[in-house]
Amino acid sequence: MESFQSKNRKQIKAPDLPEEIYNDQNKTIGYSTSNPPPFLSTTERIVSEAKNSDPNFMRSTMYTFPTSEYTLEACGLPLSLIFTPFNDKGVFNLISELDYCKFCRSCVNCFTAINNNGSFTCNICQKLNDSPIKNKENIHFSSLEALLPMPLTESPKFKNPGQNNSAEEASSELFYPQVNFVNKPVFIFMFDMMSPNLVASSLEIIENLTRDKNFQFLYEKVGFLVMNGGIMTFCCSNGHVKKIRMPCEVPFISPRILFDSSDSHSISQIIDEIKKFKERKTMECNVFVDCVRHISAFSVASKIAVFSSQPLYINYEDVLSDVKNSCINLFKIDQADILPKKPNNTFDELSFYSSGSVFKYSQNNFARLNADIESIALVKAAFNVDFVLKASNNVFKNHVIGSTLYDNLTFSHFNHMTGNIPVTFGLGISGICKATKYVQLQIKFTDYDGTRKMRLLNHSFPTGLPSQVFSNLSFDTIFAALVKRHIFDESDLEKALTSFLVYYRSKCSNNTSNSQFVLPESIKCLPALIQAFYKKNAIEKSKLVNFNVEQNLRYFYPRLFSLSEYALKSKLLETRQLRLSVNSLNEEDIYILENSQTIFIYVPRSVDREFVRKLFKTDSNGRLCVIKSEDEENVILNNIIEEINTHYNMGMNVEVCIAGDSLNEPDFLMFMCEDSLNSLPDYVDYIFKLHFKVQKG
Repeated sequence: MESFQSKNRKQIKAPDLPEEIYNDQNKTIGYSTSNPPPFLSTTERIVSEAKNSDPNFMRSTMYTFPTSEYTLEACGLPLSLIFTPFNDKGVFNLISELDYCKFCRSCVNCFTAINNNGSFTCNICQKLNDSPIKNKENIHFSSLEALLPMPLTESPKFKNPGQNNSAEEASSELFYPQVNFVNKPVFIFMFDMMSPNLVASSLEIIENLTRDKNFQFLYEKVGFLVMNGGIMTFCCSNGHVKKIRMPCEVPFISPRILFDSSDSHSISQIIDEIKKFKERKTMECNVFVDCVRHISAFSVASKIAVFSSQPLYINYEDVLSDVKNSCINLFKIDQADILPKKPNNTFDELSFYSSGSVFKYSQNNFARLNADIESIALVKAAFNVDFVLKASNNVFKNHVIGSTLYDNLTFSHFNHMTGNIPVTFGLGISGICKATKYVQLQIKFTDYDGTRKMRLLNHSFPTGLPSQVFSNLSFDTIFAALVKRHIFDESDLEKALTSFLVYYRSKCSNNTSNSQFVLPESIKCLPALIQAFYKKNAIEKSKLVNFNVEQNLRYFYPRLFSLSEYALKSKLLETRQLRLSVNSLNEEDIYILENSQTIFIYVPRSVDREFVRKLFKTDSNGRLCVIKSEDEENVILNNIIEEINTHYNMGMNVEVCIAGDSLNEPDFLMFMCEDSLNSLPDYVDYIFKLHFKVQKG
């Protein structure tokens, strides 16, 4: 095999993923949803909805379905739909009211057949509904949104803590059996004083955050809780901020702890009080859980940021059975090297299954803290999200993947979702059916303004022969589906890829010479992603679940481009992405790499050091950062960072890497996944290896 490779290495041209991405971006500026498969997830394009929903909202691994379960099983391809229903790149059509099929409760949509007498035939269950539809506008759209009636809400009732309270507690007026319900989402900051450095580093960031107009728009009310054995919170009395202290036996949290997010004076007083706090006691688990339950009960929705590094045992399944409208985000110092791993530390799980995020920091290195806090606080979100997927004919659901405990096949619930967070449905086919397939996703949710809404996504899928199935695949969606499935069952991605290619060779390209390696045009770049997957050092599984298709692709095959190329084009979409190999790097240019989570700026050894000093400086933490000035080079570099952050709607951490000087240089070089890494072959050799496996198959 080695001899064969050395002789034929120059003869093979491995598919160029960056070139494919660039060409797809520059095909056309528009796309009609009547012509699947759609553009790549990395491509920016103006979408015109015609029958099917916008691919920014939903992507399928295949856009022509097999006619039978045998074909689906034999080809080995995943049949999955990945939905991002709150993606702000797409547009929903607002309608006044929804019409339902009385048999299957699907909603009338653009695929519904309207009969002459006004009755309609449901495209999902194929049954005739005698009653006419009320809103004929619904039959013109595939992506719809309607307001739902607000449920009647009673004032939440809490157990009275009793009569044994201190004078201060009794006079606080926080202890009473009924409270008023808050009809808009609230933001709560919780501080564990056993993590003093983390808390201290967050306070100024939070004070500045609450002055941000976007934060004040998204969250009109904000609360602060100090966890220190018992709990200390704050309320406003006669225009002054008052501290309220409660023991852990009787924590009781009500809307009285909330302040207007625009009340910067009171918030500054609270921040100052927390800074003065010197006492250190262990945070009690029951105190935290009771606080979360109370917040969930008195508000329509809440986002909670917890600053704590303590390992806690939390029965997260029990908590989340009650708390279905709160998103818990954990900020912690990663003490894996300091403390022994405790199997009962379930704080991270509580955060993950509430659809929140876990942010980890090394001791006294909080450079990312500001960007991380902003990533959860300045992003529009939906809460209390319910999903129901309906499918026609012989299509059925076989699994659901997402950051939720409630992922059964009939109904799925997410505490919280943003524009990037996906839900993945795995589908199957039973028997044989050549009819066009239809799917409809129904999404009920509480919006940022407290209103209850419903969104509908609809898509049709023709059926066809194996050659037609392979002609209409989406390789980036297939890769995302394979990765998400691997998280839960440790499935072998390379084995799956080999089975695709063996089947394709036998059914769609059986006249090809056995010595010739054939890749289907639609998935020719999939091997580049599979081999990159196996070269990744550490995979954060919880993050991968919540990556959309583009984030998943960029995480394993980041975008790399040169500063000089961007300076000529001035736009990332027009700048050619480079292949991830050290052979792509010129010693006299500067390079920017982004993997949807972090931005790396790589400066080779030969770049003029005077030029480097104009671009970068050392901050108070001893880290290199980009200088903001009016010099042309600085403006260009800062524009790149801003454009990347805007694309993902989040602020990313920026890592500057000076070749030969920076400790993070190995981290940057590990992204060069087309080279030999971690004892695995380079991309071209991987293609040879794959070719021999397909031959054997």
